[in-house]
Amino acid sequence: MIKPMRFVTGNHRKIEEYTRLLEPYTFIPVRLIVREPQGDDQREIVRRKVLMAFAEKRASLFVDHTGLSIEAWNELPGGLTPEIWSKLGMQGFLRLMQCETNRQATLRTIIGYCCSRRIHIFEAEMQGIVATHPDGSGDTWE
Repeated sequence: MIKPMRFVTGNHRKIEEYTRLLEPYTFIPVRLIVREPQGDDQREIVRRKVLMAFAEKRASLFVDHTGLSIEAWNELPGGLTPEIWSKLGMQGFLRLMQCETNRQATLRTIIGYCCSRRIHIFEAEMQGIVATHPDGSGDTWE
């Protein structure tokens, strides 16, 4: 039997998503009482986040961070996407994009895993176009 992995998140949807994607692995949500690192460099955010999590929990665990880099905005908001989205919401974000003719964007997820001896970083990205109208519930940008 495969031992469950510790996943630092307060987002139950992420747990469900990773469980579906990585079956037969299962995940135990781990909460941290620290301020999440911020910045536009997603790899650095993940590196700092996994180090903080490991320092607090002293156990093997992983973290993730997803950001949207918009070509017309010089790849911003990138690592700042969660903070920007929490302030603007879907309607505010789409309002900022309404005059953009170049809607090309990259969605990037970076995972950091710390097993006490090393930090392992994994990265995946998808290219696409920012929609002009909402599609979905709108309570999360991911």
